[in-house]
Amino acid sequence: QWLPFVIPGVATAAIQTYIPAWYQYDDKNTKFDNTPWTYNTDYLLTAVMSVLAIICLRQTSPDSPTKNRASLKLRLYSASLLICYGISTLAGAWAHQHFTSVASLNTMKFRVFWCVCVGNVSFASCYMGLIGREVQKVFGVKGVPLGPWWFWPVYGSYMAAACFLGYISFK
Repeated sequence: QWLPFVIPGVATAAIQTYIPAWYQYDDKNTKFDNTPWTYNTDYLLTAVMSVLAIICLRQTSPDSPTKNRASLKLRLYSASLLICYGISTLAGAWAHQHFTSVASLNTMKFRVFWCVCVGNVSFASCYMGLIGREVQKVFGVKGVPLGPWWFWPVYGSYMAAACFLGYISFK
């Protein structure tokens, strides 16, 4: 079991809310918000994430090559995280705008969009861990063990695989 199914007082609501789909959607339990509020918010988030990723990549210290070298990995990891989120919100926006029936959710085309959307969010955990490690290194933060470097790409890949295999596909 995993969160939120193991939280006392929340587990019952989780069981009723998160009904496994395994990419098979039905009229009875499936809820997919395809309102303009949802997909326009996703398009806006795509633009914001893209701009922030560019800012991360371009931000340098004009008078300190040492600071630029020290911050390079942090800027690259941060931009990569934002790019993952940007790709995710773009795929999500398109899916919420164009897949408007339960029948359309049961197509391979929807599954591809869903995997791009949720897979990028799942893999983004890799960059979160790498950013945490880099913050510890650059700023001398101590106390939270974040494991070896290679753990985070493996973990991100594991999460993306769980996504692709349908383990986090809910109605």
